[in-house]
Amino acid sequence: MLFRFVAVLALLVASTLAHAQSRIAVVNLEEAILQTDSAQQRLRDFEAGESFAEDKAEFDSLKESSTSWCRISSVIRRQ
Repeated sequence: MLFRFVAVLALLVASTLAHAQSRIAVVNLEEAILQTDSAQQRLRDFEAGESFAEDKAEFDSLKESSTSWCRISSVIRRQ
């Protein structure tokens, strides 16, 4: 009798959990906010600014320097 009670209780709990799982939603708030028209306009305004262009040019220059250094470093290690 106790086994049947535990088995029925386990089935009820499992069915409740299975039912609850269909109601769970995962929301990425950052992505949702960035997809709004207002956020998109602010991003375009920011990227159009002079300081952004200067920073991007500096970043690209440093990235190229870093890539060159990695190539030189890998050639030195091979020798």
